[in-house]
Order: sequence, then C-alpha cells, then structure tokens
Amino acid sequence: MRRYWMVSLAALGLALAGCGGKDGATVKEVEKLTAEKKYDDAMGVLQKALRENPKSKALLREQVTLFLRTEQVSYAIAAYRKLSEISENDRILYLAFKNNDPVVRVTAAKALGLMKDSQSVDILIEHAGDKERSVRQAIVLALGDLKDKKALPVLMNALKDADWFVRAEAALALGKIGDAKAAERLFELLNDSDSYVKQNARKALQELATEANKSAYVSALRNSDPAIRSMAAIALASTGDSQGIDVITEQLERGDSKETGDLIRAAVKLHDPKVVPALRKTVDNPSPNIKALAILALGELGDQGSLEKIKKIAADKSQPGNVRTAALLAMNRMGNAPR
Repeated sequence: MRRYWMVSLAALGLALAGCGGKDGATVKEVEKLTAEKKYDDAMGVLQKALRENPKSKALLREQVTLFLRTEQVSYAIAAYRKLSEISENDRILYLAFKNNDPVVRVTAAKALGLMKDSQSVDILIEHAGDKERSVRQAIVLALGDLKDKKALPVLMNALKDADWFVRAEAALALGKIGDAKAAERLFELLNDSDSYVKQNARKALQELATEANKSAYVSALRNSDPAIRSMAAIALASTGDSQGIDVITEQLERGDSKETGDLIRAAVKLHDPKVVPALRKTVDNPSPNIKALAILALGELGDQGSLEKIKKIAADKSQPGNVRTAALLAMNRMGNAPR
C-alpha cells in the first residue's frame, strides 16, 4: 500500500509539473493565493482559467483541492466527478489525506462518506488513525454513513479513542451498521466518563435492538452492572420482548436508576401488570417529571388500585402542574375523569 501511495504521489507531481504553460502558471498563482488564504481570489483565477480550458486536468485537480480547503463538500464532489469524466479513476480526492491541512482531510472524508463509491471504505479505514481529532471524527462519521461491515474493527477501536467526540461518533456509526458484535463494547460505554458518549451509546444500542441481534441483549440482562442490565431490558422492550421485565421491575423498585424515565416507558410498552407495584412506588419519586410519567403509566395500564392516590394528587394544589395534569389524564384513561 505504501508503494501504491508513493507511485500515486509521484504521478500527481509529474502531472502538475508537466502541465506547464498557461495552466501551470495558473496553478502556481492559485496555490500562492491559497497560501495567503485569499480563497475568493484564488477561486476567481481558477474559474476564469477553467472557462478558457474546461478540460484541463491540472486545473480541475486544483479546483477539487480548493473546494476541500474551503470546506465546500458538495462542490468538491461535483468538481471531482467532472474531473473523473476526463480522467477516469483520478486519485486526487484520495490523495487529499496526504495533505498537511487537516481541513482538507476532514472535507475529503465527508465527501467520501457522501459519494459511497466502492473504494471509499478502504481509503477511510487506512487513514482512521489520523493524528488530528477532527479528521478521525470525520472518518468515523463517513464510515457510519457507508454502513460497510469492513469498518467494524476500526469503529470498535475508535470507541477507545482518547477524544470523547470520536468515541461518541463511533458509537452512532456502529448503530448505523447494525452488527451485534458492537453491542458488548457499546454496553461498556454506558459507563464512559463523558455524558455525550453515554448518550450516543444508548442511542446505538436502541438502534441495534433487532430480532437478529436479540441474543446479545438477553446475555446483558445477567450483567453485574445495573446500568447495563437496565439498558438491555429497555432495548428488548422496544422490540416488544418482555425477557427484561424482572430487571425493569427491580430497577424501578430501587428508584435510583438514571434510566428511570426509559424504564417506565419500557414498562408501558410491555403492558405487563407485573410491573404495577413498582410503578406505584415510583409515584413517590421526588422528581416531578418521573412522578408524572409513573402516574401516566399507571393510567395506561388501567391500575384501579392506584386510583384513589391519583385522585388525591389531582386535587392537591401543592403538586407541580405537570403532575396534576398527569393525574387527570390517568383518571380519564381509567374512566374516572372528574365531572
């Protein structure tokens, strides 16, 4: 692969050096203006030259690079496709990962993620270890968009990246690819030091919760970590599977789970009366939002045993507005709306 890049870079160098004449002078002028960050001027010079010679490979390559440098992804793709019409399989977009400017590398990764051509995955995988966080993040995002299982090892490795943003985006990318092999590592990420990473791990695990991947979640129900057990039960409930109902009940009774809201929603989804005693207890939760959710859940499950308590809550003006509203809605659901 190293030899391939050396050959490609040499070929590019020869192409630019050999273009000579007016096009060569234009390329030098554009590169000078670009180095001075006079991007509008550089684009103006380039566009004028392309009007005179629209099929110049050297000018079109320079245009692709300039669009990458100015973060104009869609224009870079359009320019690359135009270049490909006269220079089939041109490597300029892939060679962008050798550019010293991380902005160029980031935009190239975004472009490859959108283009979805057959070679994109291999190129992105090769450069997934870029020294710049922004580039690694862009590559992870692009691999998620491409949804190719070849990227699984790279994305799994990215879950251990030192940068929280890369870990978070890698989690979402694995959710998009949909392979159960990622579930175990994603469960571990529920205890990450960063809240955004944990949030994305939960999203990915919800997305991975399909009939084909169910065994990974059933296994997680036996994990010693309550956060992992809760997430497995919640994800299974989203598919209509009640194998985690005991975990849901257990966590609601404990009343200290950070996932209490999702646990309540999972209980309603399953509509299993087994969870009713735990929901009655959750009505006493100090959080008004959790209290309201538990009341609504009992109404949805039609629990007549909690009706008197719910009536008292609805009539108690010291209760928060959302809690009283939830109580009225629950009473209505149970056919006991106040007259």
